[in-house]
Amino acid sequence: MTLDSIIFDLDGTLWDTTASCASAWNQCYEKRGIDTRITQKDMHSHMGLDAKQLQERFPMDESKGSTSDFLQDCLDTVVRKVQSDHPQLYPYVDEGLHALAKKFPLFIVSNCQANYIETFLEKTGYHDLFTDFESFGRSLQPKEKNIQSIVERNHLKAPVYVGDTEGDYVSAQSAKVPFIHVTYGFGSVQGDMPTFSSFRDLFTFLSSQEKQ
Repeated sequence: MTLDSIIFDLDGTLWDTTASCASAWNQCYEKRGIDTRITQKDMHSHMGLDAKQLQERFPMDESKGSTSDFLQDCLDTVVRKVQSDHPQLYPYVDEGLHALAKKFPLFIVSNCQANYIETFLEKTGYHDLFTDFESFGRSLQPKEKNIQSIVERNHLKAPVYVGDTEGDYVSAQSAKVPFIHVTYGFGSVQGDMPTFSSFRDLFTFLSSQEKQ
């Protein structure tokens, strides 16, 4: 594989915020007097969905308020919760990213809400490691379009996208960008692609690739 850049998914690939997300959603349910509660494990199947997909999955009883207002409250509360908490980076992400950034330009594309990637960069101090990023919350475009936007505006010729879910794989294929799957995240993927069970193994592979 010859590369000129690496584009990363965020949740399930670089860090795990499911505890903070579950807490934030439950705060929003409680505020509206709704008995529903979400566990950290429940959040695993929701990570990676964009706001439109979340709205379809969690329709609200209109007597408790509109679905769109509830969802926006949840997304805003998640950002505040993550800002105040200490989300967990996956093992070797810190060392690996610092080393990879010396060889390749790094990027992030996520289906997350606005200000979420920005929070990740602030919490980790990684502003200087990443050249550019895009999210559904900022562009209101699906992941494949956001991958294409990163490729086009940064004039990338040989990028690779690294993610953990089937949606990541499908989006990368639609954007015509090779995909690498990390299995320690929140999803499984069917297909023929490089697959790694740890970020250290992923780093070893990526750092050994020829730079275009």
